[in-house]
Amino acid sequence: MKMKDLIKKTGVSREMIHYFVREGMLPPVEKPLPNQARYEERHVERILLIKKLQQKHFLPISQIKKIIRDKRLEVEDEELLEIKSAYFETNDYLMPEEIKGENTFLEYTGMSPERLKDFENYRIIVPRKVGGEKVYPHDAVQLGKLIGDMRKRGLSHENGFSRTALKKLRDNHIEVLYASLQRFRQDLIDNDFSKKEIKNIAKTNAELIPIFVYHLTHNFMQEILKDTIKKGSLPSAGKNIQ
Repeated sequence: MKMKDLIKKTGVSREMIHYFVREGMLPPVEKPLPNQARYEERHVERILLIKKLQQKHFLPISQIKKIIRDKRLEVEDEELLEIKSAYFETNDYLMPEEIKGENTFLEYTGMSPERLKDFENYRIIVPRKVGGEKVYPHDAVQLGKLIGDMRKRGLSHENGFSRTALKKLRDNHIEVLYASLQRFRQDLIDNDFSKKEIKNIAKTNAELIPIFVYHLTHNFMQEILKDTIKKGSLPSAGKNIQ
């Protein structure tokens, strides 16, 4: 399609589209002639995604550019980003991709050295070693920040909360997760998917099942909280929440 068609479909000005192209925020544009460019539906979808991140999540262009360029979005990733943005704050994508060095990690997350040591031993926060230095990946950064925030809000060992409670939660969750992955693997075997389809389905599963687990858990915990407030005590273990 031509530039005028792209402008009509997206409602974005010619100047802004040229800016997106220059900044590497759009997929590569085909140019059959020096002064002629051909755009496709993927360019429309990317521009609409940028608008959504601007208007719904109030992100500036500089941060949107960081999300798109740092993540090197493929089409499938872009679709997942749009789905995930409907459920989680997009600030998740703005946290550091990784943090080098234990001291820097502690400063960023607000964790104590003792607590970090515990969570590394529990295999909840798992850094890798690069040249003798600890490097904490994106998920570890998120978990560390969350644990630091939990401590600030009183969920700490000093206030009587068990240090090993989250370890038990992690161990139980891993057991359930492995069983779920085995079932998922068998489903893939039972169906005649191409390698590309398997890749896309597996990627979707890895991104969206955790969101399902989060919201399922959150809903369950809210029901427990309501029950606790109403009766003045926690329900017994194994109680079915309707």
